[in-house]
Amino acid sequence: MLLSNKFTIHAEATKEFSERTEVHISCLFIYLWCQLPQRSVDAIAIKQQLLSQYDMLQSRIKDLKEAAEKEVWMLARMCQLENKIYAVGEPSYRARKSKVKRVREGLENSLKGRIELIDSYARISSMIEIEVEMDSDVLAAEAVTSVESISEQIQQIMEIENLEEACFLHSSIFSLLTQN
Repeated sequence: MLLSNKFTIHAEATKEFSERTEVHISCLFIYLWCQLPQRSVDAIAIKQQLLSQYDMLQSRIKDLKEAAEKEVWMLARMCQLENKIYAVGEPSYRARKSKVKRVREGLENSLKGRIELIDSYARISSMIEIEVEMDSDVLAAEAVTSVESISEQIQQIMEIENLEEACFLHSSIFSLLTQN
């Protein structure tokens, strides 16, 4: 019985100590956070923003790579079809041959555009990596300018990408309409 009471008292004391320690640690954390210079807080916020943009770019690169893989597969199929048509050598396949050639050229142009976008996004990702890895003593104002510049570049590239996709769709539709 005496051992049980000692164990209960010890358990209660341990619980109370851990609760007090938790409160002290929480207070200490809040105190230390408030003591951080505003420049450090700004730098942390900017790094978080850069990392968020980096994640978005990596996701976009992944999507572009997947789309490029599909286009490469379609391009290979068009090349095979074009080779078969040339091998047959029939004049009656002239219209089909030109249609396949236009589609192949459209795919090549689209693939080239996607590769350029991937390259641009990769370059911007590298810029973000450099900014994040730089010493935290770099002034927050310099980083803000960098974030704005990167945001503008991302926006410009996304606008170009949208225009290229729209042009490709319009040219594909136009080529289909003109053949009929």
